[in-house]
Amino acid sequence: MSVSTFIHRRLVDLLEEQRVVVWYDAEQSFTELVAKLTVPNCIVVDTSLSTLQSRRESDRVLAGINNPDDSELKHKHLLVYCPRGRGKREEERYEDPFEVFAVIGAAFGDDEGDKLQSLARQAMPDRSGEIDRLFDEGQPTLTMLDNLKVGQSFPLIKDCLGTDSPMDVVAKVLCEKGIVGKIEGTAGVIDELQRMLHDEYGYSPPPRKAKVEAKLAPLGAYVLLSEFVFDLQTAVPDGLSDLTVADTAHRDRIFAVCDRMRRNDDFREGYISLAQRLEDELKLRESFADCDQLGVRDTFPFEEQRFLKRLPELVKSGDLDAAANIINARRSSVWSSLGERALLWKVAERCVDFLRIAKVCAKKILPPSQSPKQHVENYVSRDNGLWLIDQHQRLVEHGSASCSEDEEIEPLVDLCRKEYFAIAGKAQDSFLEAVARDGWPPEATSRHTQTFDKHVAPLLAEGGRVAYFLVDSMRYEMGHDLGASLEGHGNVRVESSVSILPTVTPFGMSALMPGAEAAWKIIEKKNDLLPALGDDVMPGVTERKSLLKSRFGDRFADATLESVLTIKDKRPPKQIANADLVVVRTQEMDAYGEVMPLYQARKHMSGILGELVTATNRLAKLGYTHFVYVADHGHVLLPEIAAGDAIKKPPGEWKLEKRRCLLGHSTGPASGVTIIKTEKLGIDVPVPEMAVASGFRVFKAGAGYFHEGISLQECVLPIVVLTSTKAKQETSSSTDIQIRYRTDSFTSPIIGLKLFHNSLFDEALLIRLEAYDGTGAKANSIGEAADCDARDPNTGLITLGKGETQVPLRVDDDFEGKQIEVRVIAADGPGVVLARKTLKNKMLM
Repeated sequence: MSVSTFIHRRLVDLLEEQRVVVWYDAEQSFTELVAKLTVPNCIVVDTSLSTLQSRRESDRVLAGINNPDDSELKHKHLLVYCPRGRGKREEERYEDPFEVFAVIGAAFGDDEGDKLQSLARQAMPDRSGEIDRLFDEGQPTLTMLDNLKVGQSFPLIKDCLGTDSPMDVVAKVLCEKGIVGKIEGTAGVIDELQRMLHDEYGYSPPPRKAKVEAKLAPLGAYVLLSEFVFDLQTAVPDGLSDLTVADTAHRDRIFAVCDRMRRNDDFREGYISLAQRLEDELKLRESFADCDQLGVRDTFPFEEQRFLKRLPELVKSGDLDAAANIINARRSSVWSSLGERALLWKVAERCVDFLRIAKVCAKKILPPSQSPKQHVENYVSRDNGLWLIDQHQRLVEHGSASCSEDEEIEPLVDLCRKEYFAIAGKAQDSFLEAVARDGWPPEATSRHTQTFDKHVAPLLAEGGRVAYFLVDSMRYEMGHDLGASLEGHGNVRVESSVSILPTVTPFGMSALMPGAEAAWKIIEKKNDLLPALGDDVMPGVTERKSLLKSRFGDRFADATLESVLTIKDKRPPKQIANADLVVVRTQEMDAYGEVMPLYQARKHMSGILGELVTATNRLAKLGYTHFVYVADHGHVLLPEIAAGDAIKKPPGEWKLEKRRCLLGHSTGPASGVTIIKTEKLGIDVPVPEMAVASGFRVFKAGAGYFHEGISLQECVLPIVVLTSTKAKQETSSSTDIQIRYRTDSFTSPIIGLKLFHNSLFDEALLIRLEAYDGTGAKANSIGEAADCDARDPNTGLITLGKGETQVPLRVDDDFEGKQIEVRVIAADGPGVVLARKTLKNKMLM
């Protein structure tokens, strides 16, 4: 029984029983059926034409049904068709002009059993699997489902190919190797196949072709070009108008088989190869070079590239919604999910997100007349503070740095950089003018020097075990993201503090020590300016460790982030296992910015946040319950120092000279420099003045990463406090993860992988995806997961749900080895490898 016949019988039975039926069709799956529907002794009212007239007609028929004297209507039935869903809430149904008819009689279509997929399964239970697959991969029409039942039987095809489903048969013929030879070697199959292709898709082989291969050779072009032409919003160019395409009667089936090939793992690679070959052979890219009326489907790769090319034009015109719509529509594209393409689209998404935030932040900039405190509060406002533009700028720069070829998105990235520089620069000029006028630090704000005594000491006094993370150069927005990443570990809060000056590592780190609020100062020793706590000079790590040891004795332990990440559960260091206070130091973020090439720094800086999360879990397993994460200073991250922004320092005697500031005594002014009395900046220092490069200028040329100055990015710091409820259970090495790639080798530094998490449960799994230059324990990491939907941009960790997750892997540009080993590593443990896959390097060929 066809689906249409089954539905017709259901309606007849329901009308015989209830006499009045309201048919709700939220997906509008049955509009064509209703247009030609005839039910014996029934009046059909289609409300899509006019709500008011339909209500009047329904009232008239209902009145006649209930009037024994109405000879015309008293024996009639009423079917009201509403091409929308039935209201779920009482107030929604109250506003529905046809709800009263559903209450008097019955409603059809508002239950799951009345939806198209369920009705098709009921009508054709023997084809339930095929029906479900059609709905999983697209939105089949009623006509398409009806054709499943009335289709002919093809026993020879089924015996040869294992299926007689026309959609699967065409997909196999076009996408699987060896199928044509199999057909040729089985008597009678080609005759059945020609009949199937003609009846289902309107395809006829070229005349006078005897060989099977020759008969089927044009099929690929016929199917793919048909989809392309059906989807095209303009006329086909003259050069292609002679090519054979399907009649519009076969459009739905053409669309369905193309969707099938693109979405199914067994057919996708064959489809990609076919589409790329046809695009080249038919010179489609050249033929449609000036066409801006392509459709919405992704038949050929040049279409996806054309959409990406449109984004800068839309963004420059201010139409961010249209740009976002294009990005969302390409999420399921077979082309935009391939390796480098996936990364380019993710960067494009980051750019559009940035520009949305930029529009909001541009309106939030305060004038210089506002106080420094107001500037700080405006910056850290949770929902729309200026910190958001720094966060989104970092994500854009990280994504851009991960692309090996970014020419297509370069206009978008450049636009974001210009917007960032304009907005952040304007906010910086206003902030620095306020500080120069009113001084620093602002009153009634949490100060850098209060951090230990306010957030760590009370926890120790209560008998808690505390891990105190000193994270060099972590700016406020990164602390915010770290807090978000720690939410699954317990109760988290993110606060802000204002830094001491200058924003230089020895001074900032010393301000994070106990007793700093009362004792911190700067002294002169052997013509150098050094931080001190009272009489104790604090120039580096050794002195800070000595101070903590003198205060806390054996209750204190010192560790680097790297050493915590390599702790073994069965043999943890006794000092850390037994301490009440462990201070965990990391300078990697500052080192990346100051030592690495800028594009490498942009790639790796965010990864420190993921390592902090992993270290937290390691220490929680050792019994630490409280975690405090702080920074010595923030930083500014620009692609480069703008022309003319490397300025001369002002004349004078300077005891401390840094790229962004000078401490000493000036003897004259200089352009682009703000000179402030140190007493106005809350600094206990034996020199009278601090000279600061204004804007984002520097006194020495170099990389676009810097600190040491006075800006919101450098001076507003995060304090992240976590009270851990329990350590997360570490992932077992027996967890079933599979790494899949279409071949055994790679030809691009961006490798589009698929990770399969085979689990009985729906719980997500956190992992790290990395590439190594060998298979042993001493192999070096030479690649990591690139930006994608599954990757946490804050930590770099990947969330695997049950089933398939697509993740691009970015191999380092300077890697020249013969092969790599891809590893899926549990994020919550000491490097437990859950899956491995070796791929050959063919980039060198």
